[in-house]
Amino acid sequence: MKKLFTSKYTYAIWVAMLFIIEIPPYGVKMMFKNEMGQVFQHRFSYFSFIPLKYSNFGHLLTGLVTAVLLIISIIYMFKDTEKMLKLIHNTSFIASITSVISFSFGIKTISIINMIITLSLIIISRLSDTNEFKIELKKREKRKKGKKKKKKKNTHSSDCMKN
Repeated sequence: MKKLFTSKYTYAIWVAMLFIIEIPPYGVKMMFKNEMGQVFQHRFSYFSFIPLKYSNFGHLLTGLVTAVLLIISIIYMFKDTEKMLKLIHNTSFIASITSVISFSFGIKTISIINMIITLSLIIISRLSDTNEFKIELKKREKRKKGKKKKKKKNTHSSDCMKN
């Protein structure tokens, strides 16, 4: 189970699921009032331009940044480097911030889809940061082992010269 969350495929799978969740018109919930004062709601896709007319741009930004994150995580599957992992971390952090923007329109406009997407982006950001830390620790350990091996080789060669 631990291996699953540190796998390079994890990011692509999670982000692909988020991207699929953002496509149907259930994520963006907007409240309107008609002439008689009745309140009703409309739901839109994260990629819909209709909420932009009402200055609700957080969802579209989240959708676009999630699309970029999906591309980055697919590239990370093939090019497993620290730089790509940092890029995943930074992009998912930006996506989670843009997702939180949508909460500023009031508690009535927050849907369960918003919550799932925001929490998932925060988890992805945190996991990539944790893996970043693990990679850095492994590099430090390799450097220390390399220095110890060099010292042993140097002492061995100096002992041979003395004899």
